Amino acid sequence: MAAASHDDVRLQRALGQMFNEVIAARLIEGDFTSLHILQGLLVHLAWAHFQPRPKRYTQHLHLAVSIVSDLRLDRPKNVPRWNVERSEQMRTAQHYVESLDEQRAFLGTYYLSSCSSIVLQKLRIVTLTTYMTETADRLAEVSEYTTDQYLPYIIRLQRVAEDIDDIVKNESTLDPMQIQAAVSDARERIDLFKNNLSFPLGDCPILVPQMHTIQLCLNQLSLPDAPFALHKPQNPSSQRLIQGLSESIVSAKSLISILLHTPPGQEVYFPNIVWVMLHCGNTLAARLDLQAADPRISFMTEHLRQFSDIGHTIRQVVLRLESATSSDVDDRGDRDSFYRFLIRTKRVETWYTDQQKLFTSQHGVSPQGLNVPTARSLSSLGTPTSDLSNQPVGFDYSVAPSVFSQPAIAPASGNMAYTGFTLPENAAMTSNAEFSVDSLSFVNDTFIPFKSWNYAMGGDHGGGAQF
Repeated sequence: MAAASHDDVRLQRALGQMFNEVIAARLIEGDFTSLHILQGLLVHLAWAHFQPRPKRYTQHLHLAVSIVSDLRLDRPKNVPRWNVERSEQMRTAQHYVESLDEQRAFLGTYYLSSCSSIVLQKLRIVTLTTYMTETADRLAEVSEYTTDQYLPYIIRLQRVAEDIDDIVKNESTLDPMQIQAAVSDARERIDLFKNNLSFPLGDCPILVPQMHTIQLCLNQLSLPDAPFALHKPQNPSSQRLIQGLSESIVSAKSLISILLHTPPGQEVYFPNIVWVMLHCGNTLAARLDLQAADPRISFMTEHLRQFSDIGHTIRQVVLRLESATSSDVDDRGDRDSFYRFLIRTKRVETWYTDQQKLFTSQHGVSPQGLNVPTARSLSSLGTPTSDLSNQPVGFDYSVAPSVFSQPAIAPASGNMAYTGFTLPENAAMTSNAEFSVDSLSFVNDTFIPFKSWNYAMGGDHGGGAQF
């Protein structure tokens, strides 16, 4: 009820607080280890951004994991071995039956735990096992709910994400050849995964951000000396760095564009983990773009930055969140969750703009080179696909100027052809009319919009995205 009451902030927060009180009471003096408590926790976690502050995401997640452990949902049932006291109650046939709801709850707990550990860089407390993949396959075979068919793919792709995360965490202990081999293997597995999909990727909304997040993490391994743009690279002029920046920036923008491509109003169907992924993509896009603006390599990344236009994309995210937020408050005077997302995004935008201005003051680079948001004429600018040189003098932008008419929204069909960007062996810029920027990413559907988030959230049997 709390998750469904997104149009009534006061009611939603009151229900969320009531849930916290019920969990606390059951934990202290009631029957806590049960399937319905686990299911309630998973729903609460999936829509945690709608819940009252302070958030207790990690605590609730650990409670869910403890129930999975106590009920032994992470392994095949073997009641005779577990039942030390040999009570008559435990010998009844119903205790030997593996409930499909139990299996979904188990997989849901694993998915939330695994995603949180990777995206938020926390301890991984649930490890993937063969039993998990077998459970997902069984659920897909039965297909009690329409969304059951997607479970094997979600679990399989999450396995790839964990393997990439292991490489990132152990990067300091691996030599470049080992890292390159691991990256190549991961890319091949992703290609194989996409080729084996039995449905369009957009039909399963959770797979799209999952895919783009994996791509973004993987591309960081292509950035020598400076993964995640946390510090300056030692050799900024290397071709590997330029290629890594190209792939990473396109990946980050692809992730951000998920929100921009979603029809207005459907952002309420985004689960909490997707908002976490989007914020990480937003932050990383700003960092990577600033790294690409380094004067030592800016002459090689100028066209890339014009294409990605990260400043304008972040501005579009701000505008989208402003349209989604409401002025309503709860009993504590707190605004809705979209307002909090808006504040975070504005902080990223402010930091990004301040860093660009700092670059300008330190290196004497013109605002045009760094794409600093400012009111100026675009009469002197041109793009590889269109020439604005004939525009009237008064054609001005006042915020995050873009050299594209719709900088963050790509055409619905076909790749985005970019005629002036290629990366030869000497890392110099030349012209190649056949080059497609989408080729920078191994996910062909780089700018893929969801067919509908609502499709996966509701459906037959009164169900939804079942875990």
